[in-house]
Amino acid sequence: MNIKVIRSPGRSFDDVCYCIENHLFTGDTIPCQNDFLVFIDSDTLIGSLKQLMTLKDIDSVYPAWGKPYSFIQMKEIILKSINQIESIRQLVETYDTGQNKDELFDEVCKALNKEQWKNPLFKKSVLSCRKPCFFLIDTYIEQEKGLYEEYINEVKSIVESYNGKYLIRSEKIKSLHPNRNPQRVIVIQFPDKEALYTCFQSEEYQKIKNKRIKSVEARALIIE
Repeated sequence: MNIKVIRSPGRSFDDVCYCIENHLFTGDTIPCQNDFLVFIDSDTLIGSLKQLMTLKDIDSVYPAWGKPYSFIQMKEIILKSINQIESIRQLVETYDTGQNKDELFDEVCKALNKEQWKNPLFKKSVLSCRKPCFFLIDTYIEQEKGLYEEYINEVKSIVESYNGKYLIRSEKIKSLHPNRNPQRVIVIQFPDKEALYTCFQSEEYQKIKNKRIKSVEARALIIE
């Protein structure tokens, strides 16, 4: 008997399918029809589903839920599932204005007309579609560095507590524009806009922000 293991992450990190001779056992990889979608990474799940469609010599498919179906039927189900995933991603992009997670989830369920899908698993799927957000800061130091350096040392732990990740903190800058000559450039990645806004509106940040205001001119951009 020939058994082939096929990695199919997306619904979770370690999903697999098994191909035994000309039979494919997909477990939870292929979404159950007429039910809410569960995934942790939409791009990865779509990639796994498309991979299954390329398999050869498959006669029958056995999902974890429902009855077995043919390979042709599997392709139809996968295409429908991919369309559903892309619809959810589009809705998240449309409705995500940086509001809290509950508000965004409610708006997506309402747009889908699927109030019955309000549960923690589907909520996790929806929120996983949020795009990372980048915060770029040009800094022009006007006073002595002491107060600003104090601010820099304190703000790092606050940013990281809201899952912000410093990608760039550098004073080695070559400007290509005569009217833009910052002394320091900082780029921070947040998991989504909500995390960014929550961070800089937090009580911890409000306590130290005047140190920045009094010592530097900063020009900030939010990039999605």
